[in-house]
Amino acid sequence: MRHRLEPHLVTLTLGVLLAAPALADSPRLEPGKWEVTTVASNTMRPQKKERTTTECITESQSDPLSVMTGDKDCTVDESSTTNNTLKWKMTCKNNAGVGKGEGEFTSEGKSAHGDMWMEMAIHTQKVRFEISWKGKRIGSCD
Repeated sequence: MRHRLEPHLVTLTLGVLLAAPALADSPRLEPGKWEVTTVASNTMRPQKKERTTTECITESQSDPLSVMTGDKDCTVDESSTTNNTLKWKMTCKNNAGVGKGEGEFTSEGKSAHGDMWMEMAIHTQKVRFEISWKGKRIGSCD
């Protein structure tokens, strides 16, 4: 049984990772072409699913919290930035129910990594989604 929340979370975490350069106080990524790998799993489908994408990150991209708060299904309940790490707690709602989760994003300028998890009840079963990602700058944008 495929759940609609897992692809949504992967897209959301990619958005957070790729949008980070614009916040002055948030971890920054060096603009350019980035290769980002995400690994996702959940308790109903524990086999990890890996996906790698290549994206151009520009100086003008919006801040990661704007990406999350711009999603009509999710709200950011808390966020904090310490040195090169952004942490957040969020709530997401969809037709399957309400999920609560947390995430962390750390940037070293030319590389970045992070994790996010979310738990929700789908029908009578509690499901935990886990996503980790890592990225690295691989050159200039085309």
